[in-house]
Amino acid sequence: MKSSLYLTVIFILCLIAFILLGAFSYMLYIDCINLSAGSEVSFFNFIYFLHGLVYSIPAASVLSCFFLIFYMIRHPSNPWLNLAVYSVLGILVWIVIIPLSYKLSDYVVRSTSETIENLENKNFYTSGYFRQVSNGYVYFTQVHSDNTVDGVIIVKGNASTFEDIPLSSFFDNINKDSLFESSVKPTGVVNYIISFLKMFWEIGKYSYMGKGLYLLALFSFSLALLSVIGLARCSIWRLCNMCTVFVAFLLLCFINLQIYDSKFFVIIIKFFIDKGFDFLSDRRILQLIINSVFFVGFTTIGIINVIRKPEANQEINE
Repeated sequence: MKSSLYLTVIFILCLIAFILLGAFSYMLYIDCINLSAGSEVSFFNFIYFLHGLVYSIPAASVLSCFFLIFYMIRHPSNPWLNLAVYSVLGILVWIVIIPLSYKLSDYVVRSTSETIENLENKNFYTSGYFRQVSNGYVYFTQVHSDNTVDGVIIVKGNASTFEDIPLSSFFDNINKDSLFESSVKPTGVVNYIISFLKMFWEIGKYSYMGKGLYLLALFSFSLALLSVIGLARCSIWRLCNMCTVFVAFLLLCFINLQIYDSKFFVIIIKFFIDKGFDFLSDRRILQLIINSVFFVGFTTIGIINVIRKPEANQEINE
């Protein structure tokens, strides 16, 4: 009983930790892409930190529920009581915490819109540095407050001076210093994670506005993620179970991202249309079906494993 009640405390601590981690990560990411040569570096910005706090709540809530599975594997007790507490927390996450976080984010964005607009419209270019342009290199000797510049441009070894030329004539985005823009641009796994979090945030917010199938598809995703706990007793070995749960969680996130951002599903949809199954041409329907299959499968596995392997995760000499 006590072990199951600890789940609530563990969940709250994880939620706070993940939200703070997300807020700091978001703030540092924005600070990095806003780096400007020759300007003072300040890695703490309260406005960006505040935005990071509210933007992190949905993902932090989901990760906190996921971490509870690891905790239950590491500290096994009454599986049914643990499942009851885990289910209540999961329902609170998807029915209460995440919807409220979207409302809170709207309030924060409205309250800080003027400050953010000033920060985004700020000119990040400074004088005294060579920067590459499409046909050569440019050196600014003076950057004026009206975003015009004086300097020297070098094209194929020939140098020429200029005065009061709009900064936008050299760079498409005058709010990002080209000296840093490419180097801080996320790539690989980091870019994939950011893409998933952005899509999760946008689709989640749109879904909670009451857009029918979007909401059903989102809830199917939530049920599939929560049902990953059914794999927590696949073997008597904790490490094996943790790896299985982790892979299943990543697989669900990957598939749900691919549904909205993959040419593969475009081919599948075209196939269903060609075969006359027009109702399967909607990505939300596909998401609902796929997540429902995972939910039923993981739940069934979990029930069977609780009955067949009551000693799972106990391991030897405990």
